[in-house]
Amino acid sequence: MRRPLIAIVATIAGLVALLGFKSSGGLKASHQSVSLGPTAAPSSTSPTSTSGSATTVPTTVPVAAAAPTTPPTTAVPANQTYTGNDIPFRFGDIQVAVTIKGGQIANISIPQENSRDPRSASIDSQAVPILTQEALQAQGVNINAVSGATYTSDAFAQSLQSALSNAGR
Repeated sequence: MRRPLIAIVATIAGLVALLGFKSSGGLKASHQSVSLGPTAAPSSTSPTSTSGSATTVPTTVPVAAAAPTTPPTTAVPANQTYTGNDIPFRFGDIQVAVTIKGGQIANISIPQENSRDPRSASIDSQAVPILTQEALQAQGVNINAVSGATYTSDAFAQSLQSALSNAGR
C-alpha cells in the first residue's frame, strides 16, 4: 500500500516540476537585412558594434556608382545527362542518371538497378518512383527515405548526389 502511494506522489511531484519549468532566455538576436552591392563598403563613421549576443549593423552604407555592364552571353546546352556512381547496398545496387535542362533537374532515370531477390525487387519497384518524384520536386537530394526501403533510399540519394556533383551542382 505504501509503494503505490509513494509512486503516485513522486509522479505528481515530477509533473509539477516539469510543467513549472521555464527555460531561461531564448533567442533575442535581432536581424536587420542590409543589401550591399558588389562595390559597396561600410562607412567608417558608422562602425559595426557588438554587445552581448546582439549585433548592430549600420543602416547607411555608401555605394559607389557602378558602370552599366552587359552580361556575357553563354550558350546553355539544351539537355545534359549526368550519371551517378553505381551504389551497392545490402539488397542490390542502384545507379541514378539526372538530366539537367535550363539549370533545373528535368528528369531522373535509373540506368542500373539490380536486386538480389524477388522481395527486394518488389520493394524497389515501389520505392524508386517515389524517390524519383521527391527528388524532382526538391530539385536535389533533400528527400525523405521511403519507409520499408531504407537501404534503397540511402543508395538512391548517394547515387543522385554523385550525379549532381558530376553536373557541378
